[in-house]
Amino acid sequence: MVAAGPSPVAPFSHAAEADGWVFLTGQMPTDPDDNSRPLPEGIEAQTRRVMDNLTIV
Repeated sequence: MVAAGPSPVAPFSHAAEADGWVFLTGQMPTDPDDNSRPLPEGIEAQTRRVMDNLTIV
């Protein structure tokens, strides 16, 4: 688990490394600081949030 990352919705890691490859789980546009906040409005804002969350991972 990534301490600063968004809370997972199930008991699994955000990423795993194997043989030089990094495998990422599906990311949601949740706020890593407060998972109860509403999702951003619109596809652009949600995509930006997902990319920001992946940067943390």
